[in-house]
Amino acid sequence: MDVGTFENQWFALHVRSRREHMCAQILRSKGYEEFLPLAMPGVSGSLRRVSTQRQPLFPGYVFCRLSANVCGPIVTTPGVIRILGFGGVPSPISEEQIKNIQHLVDYDHPTYRWPYISVGQRIRITSGALRGVTGVLLRTKNVHRLIVSIDLLLRSVAVEVDTACVTTADLVTNASVNEINSNACGQGAPEKPPFRIPLSAEVWQRTTGHETRALSRDACLETARLVETGVEQPCTHAISGKVCGY
Repeated sequence: MDVGTFENQWFALHVRSRREHMCAQILRSKGYEEFLPLAMPGVSGSLRRVSTQRQPLFPGYVFCRLSANVCGPIVTTPGVIRILGFGGVPSPISEEQIKNIQHLVDYDHPTYRWPYISVGQRIRITSGALRGVTGVLLRTKNVHRLIVSIDLLLRSVAVEVDTACVTTADLVTNASVNEINSNACGQGAPEKPPFRIPLSAEVWQRTTGHETRALSRDACLETARLVETGVEQPCTHAISGKVCGY
C-alpha cells in the first residue's frame, strides 16, 4: 500500500471484540493518531439501556489517521484484523464525519448507538456546544435527536438536542456540502448560503417546493415509533417542525 496516497486520512480498523482499548493504546504508543469514541455513562443503545461504564460507540472498530512518519505498520498491531476498504484498497473516512463524532463525544450529554440512517434531510447545528455538527434530525413526541453516521460502517449514533438548537439549524444543501469540501481544500465559500430549517408545512413547501401532508396524531406516533426502532426511515414530514402536529 502506498502510504503517501492516504497520508493524513482517517481509516476504520476492524479489531477483535473487546480489544478496542488495547488496540488504541498500542497505536498511540506507535505514534499514530487514534480515535476510540466512547459513550458517556448513562443511556446507551437504541433500546435506551442504562449503562454505568463507558462503552465503545462502534464496537469492534478503532479509527486511525495514517501517517508516513510513523514506524510500525497498523496491521501488525495486536488485535487489529484489517483496515476497512473495498477490493483490497483501504477506504478513507471523511474528516467531517470524524469531527462530528468527536464533537458528540465531547458533548456533556449521553450519546448512544442508533439504527443506521442513510436517508433524510441533513442539518448543521449553528449554535451551542454542538455547533458545526451535521446529521439527520428526528423528532419523536417532544424529543429532538440528532443522528450522526459513519457511512463506511453503516452505523449511526444519536444525541438529544435542545429545541433552541433545532430552530436555528441550517439545512445542508448541495451548496453547503460544497462549502465543507471547498473549505477543506482552501477554495473559499459556495455561491449560495444555506437556509434555515422551516417550522411549518407552509414554510417547508414555500422554501423547498416539496409537498407535505398532514398526518393524524396516531399516524405520527406510529411513524416515530417505526423510525426509532429502525423499521422505517425518516422522511420529510418527520423533519419539518410542526408538520405532524404532535
